[in-house]
Amino acid sequence: MVDKGLDEELLTAALRARDRMVKLQRQTDQARVVYQHAIRLLHFHGSSMREIADGLGLSYQRVHQMIDLSAGKGPLKRRAAACTCSFCAAPGDAGQVIAGPWAQICSGCVGLAQEVISDSVPRANAATFMTPVAPGGKGRCVFCGRKRAGARRMAWVPGGQSHAAHRGRRAGARARICAECVCLAAEMLAEGTNGA
Repeated sequence: MVDKGLDEELLTAALRARDRMVKLQRQTDQARVVYQHAIRLLHFHGSSMREIADGLGLSYQRVHQMIDLSAGKGPLKRRAAACTCSFCAAPGDAGQVIAGPWAQICSGCVGLAQEVISDSVPRANAATFMTPVAPGGKGRCVFCGRKRAGARRMAWVPGGQSHAAHRGRRAGARARICAECVCLAAEMLAEGTNGA
């Protein structure tokens, strides 16, 4: 069989098809994140998983998977009492700290994480230092359990870099939060402020 090489027209069509597929896959992934985020907000606002399932025409099991802690997507909640931020180790006032199944984050660190994720550059405030997790970096979000590979973006406090660590505390070391959990925490804090 004689090798005729690549047909340039067909190659161009294949490349266009590949680029379109990648773009649509990215849009699908983003839409999925927005959808799951909306479902978790419904649950946070007091809707039961059964009500959500009925309202969206889903099975209870599917809704449970999106919200269940064991699936790594546990709901966040406002902390009812003072507790320590897992990122800066500062004690937070009630209503100014968002708690997940494995960690807490204060309003100051939520704002800092938003800047880091938005600008993709390291940032610091009086309490801590955060940096973006590099694409392909390892680690999980301490709120939802999502691995870096499955998150759009993630911010973290590298070990030994938090101001809390310099004060001799261990909190903050290697704490990570994904863009989706930062967004949800910011919305919850804003709601708490508006409702006060």
